Amino acid sequence: MDDDLFLSGREHTSISMRSPSGMDGGLVNDHKDTQYNFLEPLDKAYECPVCCEVLNHPVLFEKCGHRCCANCLGEVMRGGGKCPIDQTVIDRDRDVMPDNVFQQEIDLLQLKCSFVDRGCSWYGTMKDIKAHLDDCKFVPVMCPKRCGKELEKSMLRAHLQEDCPKREVKCDFCNIPITVEQEESHLTVCGKFMIPCPNECKKGEIPREELQDHLENKCPQQQVPCPFHDAGCEFMSKRKHLHKHIKDDPIQHLAMACDVIIKHKKVLDDNDKLLTKHSDSIQVRYANVLVV
Repeated sequence: MDDDLFLSGREHTSISMRSPSGMDGGLVNDHKDTQYNFLEPLDKAYECPVCCEVLNHPVLFEKCGHRCCANCLGEVMRGGGKCPIDQTVIDRDRDVMPDNVFQQEIDLLQLKCSFVDRGCSWYGTMKDIKAHLDDCKFVPVMCPKRCGKELEKSMLRAHLQEDCPKREVKCDFCNIPITVEQEESHLTVCGKFMIPCPNECKKGEIPREELQDHLENKCPQQQVPCPFHDAGCEFMSKRKHLHKHIKDDPIQHLAMACDVIIKHKKVLDDNDKLLTKHSDSIQVRYANVLVV
């Protein structure tokens, strides 16, 4: 590349910038992807010949007078240690020095906010642009709740309070914390969520966690067997009709209960006889052992 071309000015009002983390460091600028809009065409002398971006913390090659970013020096050295403009051999220890005076020139370059197209009217110097971008309400940011929404910083508070599907709320029924996007699925399992009795009884809505007990023990509309079902009664009806069923035929139910008692007594008697027989057998065997 020709030296005169490098030192001449050219129109260039929108360009990005990198920040150093030492001579060979990586990108650390929080706004490294931001385009900077200069008020005047940017002189080519302020552009790094390695990264083609605005020089940031420039280092001077004393042999030839050219510069590159501190970040880019490592790449120059790894590429043979030659100036990328005129191929002058560079000794890193003897020929390279920080160019703080030139950095001060760059710091005074005038530019508009990178987000002027979004409505920001700020303009100032390169030295102040990062501080402005840290506070600029037009800077696009990603939702910190990781919902995937990108929005202007000024809209973030309202988004987090009103729109974000990952914002935390409390269940209206059980009061446990959930996110808005979990609310629908949570209500399908929430124990305190009110649901109607499937038998449409007068109880109306019941907490989900109480429904099973309601159906098994309380609901007047639930189909249930007669309490004497185990004794042989096969009657089934709604719970509210059981009292009338038992009251209308008490003798039959009493007879069923007696039959069950008699059967159980017979089983107990048979078991008692069997135990007595086994006991007698054990006593005989024990007596024979003592005789021997």
